[in-house]
Amino acid sequence: MEFLKSQGLLPERALLDIGCGTLRGGRLFITYLDKGNYTGIDVSSGVLEAARLPCAREGLLAQEPRLMHVPDGRLDFSFLADRYDFVLAQSVFSHLREAHIRTASSCWRRGR
Repeated sequence: MEFLKSQGLLPERALLDIGCGTLRGGRLFITYLDKGNYTGIDVSSGVLEAARLPCAREGLLAQEPRLMHVPDGRLDFSFLADRYDFVLAQSVFSHLREAHIRTASSCWRRGR
């Protein structure tokens, strides 16, 4: 959180959290960012369902976080367009197959 803030993350900026999991870090970002500026994506729909429970309990749903399931590990990110100011992929690429890493990295090199 502090690193991203030092790099210019402000509440009015939009953040994409790739591999958000159960929102261990995401809950901090949801609280900090303006309404609707947090998007978390994950390949596990079960993990995302589990993430919604603490969000509801902690009143974070009022911040309108977007939690998106990415079926089949789709990592080309073209469906996200250019709507994010910051992208976080904390400890994600160490869990991926080489083909997925190549797909994701080629997408970012193309500016998507």
